[in-house]
Amino acid sequence: MIIDYRHILVAFLAPFLLWAQDPFVELSVEPEFIEVGQHFTISVHTNVQGDINIQLPKYFVHGHNVVNGMEQQYDANSGKMVTVVYYAKSGMIVKPGKYEIGPATVKKGNKVYRSNLVKIKVNDFDEEDVVDEYQSCDKNTLKKSAFGQVEISKNEVYVGEAVAVNAKVVSKFRPNKYDSYEGFETRPAIEKYEIDKKGSVQLRVEKVGCEERYVFDLDQNVIFPGNPGKVHIKPFHLILQSGYDAYPVKAEKRVLKVKPLPPNAPPCFQGGVGAFEMTGKPVSIPKRQGEVLTYEVELKGKGNMHNLSAPKLVLPEGFELYGDPEVKESHRFTSVGAVGKIKATYHIQVNKAGTVEFPPVQYAFFNPKKDNYQVLQVRGVSFDLEPNASLVEEDQSVDMSLEKYVLAEDPESKAWYQEPWVLLVGGGLPILALLAVMFIKRTPPATDELEVPQSAEVEQPEFNQEKALRDLLQHQGSNDFQAYFASLNKELHAAFAYKCGTPELAVVSSIEMDKVLGKMTSEQADEIKALFETCQTVRYGQQQPSEDLSVFTKKARAAFNAIQQA
Repeated sequence: MIIDYRHILVAFLAPFLLWAQDPFVELSVEPEFIEVGQHFTISVHTNVQGDINIQLPKYFVHGHNVVNGMEQQYDANSGKMVTVVYYAKSGMIVKPGKYEIGPATVKKGNKVYRSNLVKIKVNDFDEEDVVDEYQSCDKNTLKKSAFGQVEISKNEVYVGEAVAVNAKVVSKFRPNKYDSYEGFETRPAIEKYEIDKKGSVQLRVEKVGCEERYVFDLDQNVIFPGNPGKVHIKPFHLILQSGYDAYPVKAEKRVLKVKPLPPNAPPCFQGGVGAFEMTGKPVSIPKRQGEVLTYEVELKGKGNMHNLSAPKLVLPEGFELYGDPEVKESHRFTSVGAVGKIKATYHIQVNKAGTVEFPPVQYAFFNPKKDNYQVLQVRGVSFDLEPNASLVEEDQSVDMSLEKYVLAEDPESKAWYQEPWVLLVGGGLPILALLAVMFIKRTPPATDELEVPQSAEVEQPEFNQEKALRDLLQHQGSNDFQAYFASLNKELHAAFAYKCGTPELAVVSSIEMDKVLGKMTSEQADEIKALFETCQTVRYGQQQPSEDLSVFTKKARAAFNAIQQA
C-alpha cells in the first residue's frame, strides 16, 4: 500500500483552515491622533451579516458621512472568495483626552460577535499656531517699508459662521501701483465669496502702530467654514511700486479656529447660522374639501443665507403638499455674511371638511452671538371647509391608521354552499355519479396501456400582505425605526420567496429576485430596489430616514402588489 503524505498533511491542516473561516469583526480608526473637532473615520470589517453597533465615547459627535456595503475578498487560507461586510462612519470628539473606541458588535440571531478596542488621543488646539492680528504688527514689522496683513473678522467661529477675510497692504511711501498679485488661499480649501465693492481700490491714510501709513485693501472676501478644526490662511504677496522702485510685499499666515455647533439642535434646524427672522401668511384659502391652500413664507436675515433652503412643512393628516414649493432667493455678500431673503410659496391640498387648523411653521437657526439655538415660528391659520361629496379618498384598499386596520367582512353574506345553484347541482350529483359508474363498467378499455393517474394541482400558498402591513403599522405606531426597517426587509424577501414558489426561504437569491423585477415596469423595480437600500442604510448605517414612516408603509404596499402581480 502506497501512503500519500500530501493527504496526511491536508488532514492535519484542515482544522486550522476551518478556524481561519471563523467569524471575525475588525475595528479600525483613521487617524489615531487628532485634535478637538477634527473629523476622523471609524471602520468595521466583518464576515458576519447582522446588525452592527459601535460603542462610542461620551464626547463623540456623529458626522454626516456613512458608508456601508459588501465586497468580495480572496481568502488565501481557503483559496476561496469570501463576502466581507464593511461599515464606516465619520465623526469628531469635542473634548481633549484619551478615549477608547469600541468594541463593535455584530448581532446575528441570538449570537453577538465582538471586535477589538482602538485607543485614540485627542489634543486641544495648538494655540501657538494662531497668529494674533496685533502680533503681525510688531516692532520688526513696522520697520519695513511695506508689508501685508491678512485681516480676519474673528479668530474663532462656529461651523457655518461667516468670516470676513481682507488682504491689507501697509506702506511708508505713497505707492502708485502694484503688480504680480497672488491672493490668499485657505487650507482646507473653502469657497470664498467676494464682498460687494464700492468702485476701484482706494488709497487712504491710517495710523498703524504709532505712525501714519498709506493703506489700501485687496481681495475682500467672506468665507463659511464647513467643518470643525483649523483653517490655515496662506498669505498673499505682491510687488508694490513707487516710481521706478519695486518692493516685495508678503503677509503673515493666519490660523482660524472653527468650533462644532452644539449638540441637541431642534428638529426644525436646517443648518442656518446667523441672525434671521420669518413671516408667513395665506395667499388663498380654500372653501371646499379637496381644494388647495396657498401659503407663503419669507425668511430673511444675515449669515449663511446662500446655503439655506426653504423651511420644511410638517403637515398633519389631511394635508398634502403639491410638488415642491415655488422659491425665490435674493442675497448679496457682505462682511457679516450673505444678506438677503428666501420667499417660498407652498400649494397644499386639504382633504378634510369642517373647521381645519393649518399648523404653525417653525424654523430653527444657531445664533453665534448669543451662542444658542433659536426657533422662529409663524402662526397657523384656521378656516372652515364645505364637504365635497364627489371627493373619493385615495388608497381605500388598506386603511393606514393603526387603530382602524381591520379586515372587513360582510356578516350578511351567504356561505357558498347556501347558494341556489349549489343546492341544484348537489341534489342531482348522486344520480349523475351512479350513471357514470354504470357506464364505466360496461365500457372496455381501448388499449392495454396502463393509465398514469394525474396528480392534483397543488395550490401555491400566497403571501399574506395584510399581516405584513399590520406588523409594519405596529412598528410605525411605536416609531421604532430599527424594528420597522428590519421587518420591512424581512417581508420584502418573504414576498419574493412566495412569488418564486419557495416560501420556506428567508432570503431569495439576487438571480431569482431579478427575474421577478424584470417582469415589472422600471419605475416599480427602481422603487423596490430603493426600499431595500433604505433598509440597509437604516439598519447598518444607524441613520434615521428623512421621510415619515407612513410614506414607507405606502411604498411597501405598492411593492407587495407589484411583486404579486409580476
